[in-house]
Amino acid sequence: MKKQLLFVIMTLFCLKAAAGATFGYTNGDFSRSNFMHFGNSQKQGQAIRLTHEKLALLKGKSITGIQAIYGSRQVSDAQAFVKAELNGENLAAKNFEVASKDVSSASAKWIETSFDTPYVITGEEKELFIGFELLMNNANMNPLHVDYSYDVENCSFAIIDDEWQDIFGRGMGAVSLKAVLDDVPQSTDLLMKRGYFSDYYKAGGKYTFWGEVLNIGTETVREFEIKFTAGTAVETISFKDVNIEAGKTYNFELPEIEAGEFGSSFMAMEVASINGGADSDASDNAYSSNVFFYPENMERNLLVEMFTGQECPNCPAGHRTMNSVLNNTVFPHVEVTHHSGYHPDNFSMEEDYYYTAFYGSSQYAPAFMVARTPNPYTNIPVGMISSDDINYMLDYASCLRPFASLKLDTKYNPETRLVDLSFEVYPHEAFDGQTVMNVMIVQDGLKDSQSNGGDQYSHDRAFRGTVTENAWGVLPNFKVGEVTKYQKSFTLPEAIRSSFWTEELMKDAGKTEEMITKPVVPENLYFVAYIAAYEPNSATGNTVYNCLQVKLGESATQAAFPSGASGIEETQNASNAFDVNVVDGKLVVDGEVSGVRIFDASGRACNPALSQAPGMYIVKARSGEKTVVKKVVVR
Repeated sequence: MKKQLLFVIMTLFCLKAAAGATFGYTNGDFSRSNFMHFGNSQKQGQAIRLTHEKLALLKGKSITGIQAIYGSRQVSDAQAFVKAELNGENLAAKNFEVASKDVSSASAKWIETSFDTPYVITGEEKELFIGFELLMNNANMNPLHVDYSYDVENCSFAIIDDEWQDIFGRGMGAVSLKAVLDDVPQSTDLLMKRGYFSDYYKAGGKYTFWGEVLNIGTETVREFEIKFTAGTAVETISFKDVNIEAGKTYNFELPEIEAGEFGSSFMAMEVASINGGADSDASDNAYSSNVFFYPENMERNLLVEMFTGQECPNCPAGHRTMNSVLNNTVFPHVEVTHHSGYHPDNFSMEEDYYYTAFYGSSQYAPAFMVARTPNPYTNIPVGMISSDDINYMLDYASCLRPFASLKLDTKYNPETRLVDLSFEVYPHEAFDGQTVMNVMIVQDGLKDSQSNGGDQYSHDRAFRGTVTENAWGVLPNFKVGEVTKYQKSFTLPEAIRSSFWTEELMKDAGKTEEMITKPVVPENLYFVAYIAAYEPNSATGNTVYNCLQVKLGESATQAAFPSGASGIEETQNASNAFDVNVVDGKLVVDGEVSGVRIFDASGRACNPALSQAPGMYIVKARSGEKTVVKKVVVR
């Protein structure tokens, strides 16, 4: 398998213009679909960080303002700033407004805001932050813009739930923001983007990596050298007769490597010389990372989830499109269908509604997710069904790291209907943050009505609950090289009743117990086990790393799972810090929390002592040192 990892470079200095010069980390790519907002707060903002080394080169120059792209004029209290700390005092500032003409064009429109008093760089600063803050007047608006290039650590920041955070690792690239300077110094300077080797690589595979440099100096680069390190091998590659003008980029190919044994391997590339001499600022011309190579026989499956509904007239066509793509894809996958993406129906389980509200898929159906990972162009996991979009997300998710190998075993006694289930996880490398394990119950061939599908439509891959009885799973203490096991024995019911419907909801919808209770057919029953990132505050932070499916009474073990490995039982529930119950329209918070605040879908604060109108609400509270956010629906 051969992969190419292209280091798309961050832009620091643009060519000098009459009004001065600009700098930022964006590559300048503009798309109307890249507008967004972070988190659930009305307060939004973006900023970039200048390092001490860059400030030393800019000594005596003035920061006269900012340039940015804005996606909405429905904002207020907008202010541009220069700060020594993101939560500190302004060193320079200017209030501004976003006019309708500034956001109406379909092409890129950089808006400049000038400070009344520019900030003069002393060169002694540890760092500086240049950016803006604003308030959204409408929670559905997307005032911010990102370029979706490769990420840059500790350089691009945004306000997320009222806190400034580094957006590195979110796959969003750089914020579309530039600082404006009165002048730039003469220099010979190449910059290498600080990307990351995060793809899925196997031992024994052959891989070609690429790099890209940007000329952020004033002198045209005619030749340069790259020192490339792969494991213990070091090679210097010369690039001659090039013509990299100021502000331009140059792509270069590194020698192909053949991965050895599985495990971590050091890789680095560094600009060794420019035009036969040294770099004016060598602090940003190197990149290094440990690259992990999985066992040669590593297996992984992609979890493909679909949101549907019996009353959805477009869903049968969506099912056909999904089946057509998945029947012809080369990527191993497992399918699960959730019945609540359009409206809750006879098959809807309580967990289905949690997923629908959390991922926002109630806005449309049919819809799908691949590995619950966000599309890099929309930054949301859920997408509308089309052949191109499904294929793109399958290809994109196939490059994500699986982290662990899985084993799933089920034993079934048809006479007693007793099920013994064991789910084991063997991590090959350390997980990124909290990770859950869960087992879903899925059934094929459930017959019922379907809009545009008839009265005896076959509802396949239908989600029927979780073995863990937790929508998100259990939260074990995984250790690299050790097996973690989840075990449970239970009696298989004769039928499964939709856990979504309460008596009151059934009465309002005209449902009967017979309608929402479906027989369990053992030969049509499957168990789907998966491991996933766990981030209760973010719909974009719960990527499913790997999954495995077996029919009732059968077993499966992925090839890289070590034979004879013993497991340690883990059954700790994933904690959400607090629960929210709806009592007579009031949102009642149960748990050891403080600072509870409630917002409606438009971002307006609500009185927690009053009953709320039907709709979606955001509940925020502090649990220890962490802010926890939950979405709650009042019906």
